[in-house]
Amino acid sequence: METTHQNIVVTEVINVARSNAALRRQVRYQGLTDSELPLVPAKMEPYQRKFICTHEVYAHNHRVSEDINRFYPGIRQVPADSPLIPDIELLVEAEAGTASVYNYIRENTNHRVTMDDVHNLLRRLLKQSKCLV
Repeated sequence: METTHQNIVVTEVINVARSNAALRRQVRYQGLTDSELPLVPAKMEPYQRKFICTHEVYAHNHRVSEDINRFYPGIRQVPADSPLIPDIELLVEAEAGTASVYNYIRENTNHRVTMDDVHNLLRRLLKQSKCLV
Protein backbone atom coordinates (compact mmCIF):
# COMPACT_ATOMS: atom_id res chain seq x y z
CA MET A 1 0.00 0.00 0.00
CA GLU A 2 1.59 3.21 -1.18
CA THR A 3 0.08 5.69 1.27
CA THR A 4 0.89 3.75 4.44
CA HIS A 5 4.20 2.22 3.30
CA GLN A 6 3.09 -1.31 4.19
CA ASN A 7 3.59 -4.57 2.34
CA ILE A 8 0.35 -6.57 2.54
CA VAL A 9 0.24 -10.26 1.59
CA VAL A 10 -2.90 -12.41 1.16
CA THR A 11 -2.41 -15.42 3.45
CA GLU A 12 -5.72 -17.18 3.02
CA VAL A 13 -8.74 -16.96 0.73
CA ILE A 14 -12.05 -18.26 2.06
CA ASN A 15 -14.36 -19.19 -0.80
CA VAL A 16 -18.16 -19.06 -0.75
CA ALA A 17 -18.64 -22.85 -0.50
CA ARG A 18 -16.42 -23.06 2.59
CA SER A 19 -18.17 -20.12 4.24
CA ASN A 20 -21.65 -21.53 3.54
CA ALA A 21 -20.61 -24.97 4.83
CA ALA A 22 -19.44 -23.35 8.08
CA LEU A 23 -22.79 -21.54 8.39
CA ARG A 24 -24.72 -24.80 7.90
CA ARG A 25 -22.69 -26.47 10.70
CA GLN A 26 -23.53 -23.78 13.28
CA VAL A 27 -25.86 -25.00 16.04
CA ARG A 28 -28.29 -22.11 15.69
CA TYR A 29 -28.91 -22.98 12.00
CA GLN A 30 -29.38 -26.76 12.51
CA GLY A 31 -32.67 -28.02 11.08
CA LEU A 32 -33.25 -24.97 8.84
CA THR A 33 -33.49 -25.13 5.06
CA ASP A 34 -30.96 -23.33 2.85
CA SER A 35 -33.54 -20.66 1.99
CA GLU A 36 -33.79 -19.76 5.71
CA LEU A 37 -30.01 -19.49 6.20
CA PRO A 38 -28.05 -16.26 5.64
CA LEU A 39 -25.89 -17.90 2.97
CA VAL A 40 -23.34 -15.96 0.96
CA PRO A 41 -24.30 -15.61 -2.74
CA ALA A 42 -22.08 -17.55 -5.17
CA LYS A 43 -21.32 -14.37 -7.16
CA MET A 44 -19.27 -13.05 -4.20
CA GLU A 45 -16.38 -15.40 -4.96
CA PRO A 46 -13.88 -15.15 -3.18
CA TYR A 47 -15.89 -14.29 -0.10
CA GLN A 48 -13.21 -13.35 2.39
CA ARG A 49 -9.47 -12.79 2.37
CA LYS A 50 -7.02 -12.76 5.28
CA PHE A 51 -4.21 -10.24 4.99
CA ILE A 52 -1.02 -9.90 6.97
CA CYS A 53 1.35 -6.98 7.04
CA THR A 54 4.84 -8.31 6.34
CA HIS A 55 6.69 -5.11 7.18
CA GLU A 56 6.19 -1.40 7.48
CA VAL A 57 8.41 1.51 6.57
CA TYR A 58 7.81 4.46 8.86
CA ALA A 59 8.11 7.95 7.46
CA HIS A 60 6.93 11.26 8.86
CA ASN A 61 4.11 12.97 7.00
CA HIS A 62 5.29 16.38 8.19
CA ARG A 63 8.49 18.33 8.53
CA VAL A 64 10.76 17.32 11.40
CA SER A 65 13.26 19.83 12.69
CA GLU A 66 14.82 21.18 15.86
CA ASP A 67 12.67 24.33 15.62
CA ILE A 68 9.41 22.36 15.57
CA ASN A 69 10.56 20.00 18.33
CA ARG A 70 11.47 22.93 20.58
CA PHE A 71 7.85 24.09 20.80
CA TYR A 72 6.28 20.79 21.87
CA PRO A 73 4.80 21.17 25.39
CA GLY A 74 6.90 18.38 26.90
CA ILE A 75 10.10 20.06 25.73
CA ARG A 76 8.93 23.62 26.31
CA GLN A 77 7.53 23.37 29.85
CA VAL A 78 9.42 23.07 33.11
CA PRO A 79 8.89 19.54 34.51
CA ALA A 80 7.57 19.09 38.05
CA ASP A 81 10.79 17.37 39.18
CA SER A 82 13.08 20.07 37.79
CA PRO A 83 15.79 21.44 40.12
CA LEU A 84 14.43 24.87 39.17
CA ILE A 85 11.12 24.36 41.01
CA PRO A 86 12.39 25.34 44.51
CA ASP A 87 13.69 28.65 43.09
CA ILE A 88 10.38 29.29 41.35
CA GLU A 89 8.52 28.50 44.60
CA LEU A 90 10.74 31.05 46.34
CA LEU A 91 9.83 33.65 43.69
CA VAL A 92 6.14 32.83 44.20
CA GLU A 93 6.47 33.24 47.99
CA ALA A 94 8.16 36.60 47.40
CA GLU A 95 5.13 37.52 45.26
CA ALA A 96 7.18 38.03 42.11
CA GLY A 97 5.08 38.56 39.00
CA THR A 98 4.68 36.13 36.16
CA ALA A 99 7.02 38.21 34.00
CA SER A 100 9.79 37.81 36.59
CA VAL A 101 9.27 34.05 36.76
CA TYR A 102 9.18 33.92 32.95
CA ASN A 103 12.48 35.80 32.67
CA TYR A 104 14.09 33.66 35.39
CA ILE A 105 13.17 30.43 33.60
CA ARG A 106 14.32 31.70 30.20
CA GLU A 107 17.65 32.97 31.59
CA ASN A 108 18.49 29.88 33.67
CA THR A 109 17.32 26.97 31.50
CA ASN A 110 16.98 25.97 27.89
CA HIS A 111 13.18 25.65 28.27
CA ARG A 112 11.46 28.01 25.84
CA VAL A 113 8.38 28.55 28.02
CA THR A 114 5.49 30.75 26.97
CA MET A 115 3.59 33.06 29.28
CA ASP A 116 0.73 30.55 29.30
CA ASP A 117 3.17 27.88 30.49
CA VAL A 118 4.28 30.16 33.33
CA HIS A 119 0.66 30.91 34.29
CA ASN A 120 -0.11 27.17 34.36
CA LEU A 121 3.04 26.43 36.37
CA LEU A 122 2.23 29.12 38.95
CA ARG A 123 -1.37 27.94 39.18
CA ARG A 124 -0.15 24.37 39.74
CA LEU A 125 2.36 25.48 42.41
CA LEU A 126 -0.23 27.60 44.24
CA LYS A 127 -2.73 24.73 44.18
CA GLN A 128 -0.04 22.37 45.48
CA SER A 129 0.95 24.74 48.30
CA LYS A 130 -2.71 25.16 49.36
CA CYS A 131 -3.05 21.37 49.55
CA LEU A 132 -0.03 21.17 51.85
CA VAL A 133 -1.34 23.82 54.27
